[in-house]
Amino acid sequence: FGGVNPEPIEKNLKLAAETVRRHKAHIGLATDGDADRIGAIDEQGRFVDSHHIFALILRHLVEVKKWKGAVIKTVSTTNMISRLARQYGLELIETPIGFKYICQEFLKTDPLMGGEESGGIGIARHVFERDGILCGLLLLEIVAHHRKPLSKIIAGLQAQAGPLRFLRDDLHIPLETIARVKAALAAGETPDFGRLKLRGTNFRDGFKFEFEDDGWLLIRPSGTEPLLRVYAEAPSEKQALGLLKLARRFLQRLG
Repeated sequence: FGGVNPEPIEKNLKLAAETVRRHKAHIGLATDGDADRIGAIDEQGRFVDSHHIFALILRHLVEVKKWKGAVIKTVSTTNMISRLARQYGLELIETPIGFKYICQEFLKTDPLMGGEESGGIGIARHVFERDGILCGLLLLEIVAHHRKPLSKIIAGLQAQAGPLRFLRDDLHIPLETIARVKAALAAGETPDFGRLKLRGTNFRDGFKFEFEDDGWLLIRPSGTEPLLRVYAEAPSEKQALGLLKLARRFLQRLG
């Protein structure tokens, strides 16, 4: 894999993006080493993240194939999924991070599909597990069905279920600092959100703050290594960056 972890994420797919542009391809597809995770490149050579892939497949299964069932997503997955589930009248279940939790819900309900931010997406009528190859084939079917460039299909998705922009920070900080962050958040301390209106919190897996504009911020310390992940989603990239900055200021104050 060229000396990098075989993850289908943007920084690892620069050659794929260049190849799509050079050959004027309609789409580029990438999986990880065991093909249970999926990433994509649109016809302009731009990375398509797992959030958009999950949402595109969900929309296709419901609107084109007329399938129904519960939709399961992890706490770090886009609210585009929540919005689509509401539009379609489908049950939405949110789980901790990890596909094993999605599988547990598959076994307890009548599921349609489930997915997570890392690119693992499972279709319940296929297997109760992630399958990057099937998701890639479904993306090809979506492009063929719409007879449009993938970038235009994504623009239509954002018009229907957005606008939302997701960003993530991976912060390598000492375990002692992480312990202070966890203790402070558990005790009720929060970043200064300014004029943002807090709709609710979810501390099931990390510390998630949800806002009235459907944006959210998740601070999730690792339990095994000096790493703290900060996830943010907001109606624009500028707002998502603002949430990450708020979190960084909060962490610096505690550090």
